[in-house]
Amino acid sequence: MPSLEKSVRKHLRFNLTVNLLDGAFFGLGWGFGSLGTMVPLLVSRMTDSALLIGLIPAIHGVAWQLPQLFMANTNVSTAAWARTRTPSPRPCARAPFGW
Repeated sequence: MPSLEKSVRKHLRFNLTVNLLDGAFFGLGWGFGSLGTMVPLLVSRMTDSALLIGLIPAIHGVAWQLPQLFMANTNVSTAAWARTRTPSPRPCARAPFGW
């Protein structure tokens, strides 16, 4: 058996456990720190209006999808500027959640 396969088999249980825990705690942190959790809590402390508190997810949804409406008519796949600005994964993406 090649040494790479031995190493994979040796560390498989540890890697699987650590990765599952990483995903679970990331999801837990995302749930506590998400827009749907913290902003309504903040707004509820500033006002008693259920309408304003209920509008928060709607405003977030519109703000998230509004830029797509402006870009829908352009062919982004052939634009030279789009190919140079493709996002890459960042290791600091999980830092706010205590990675």
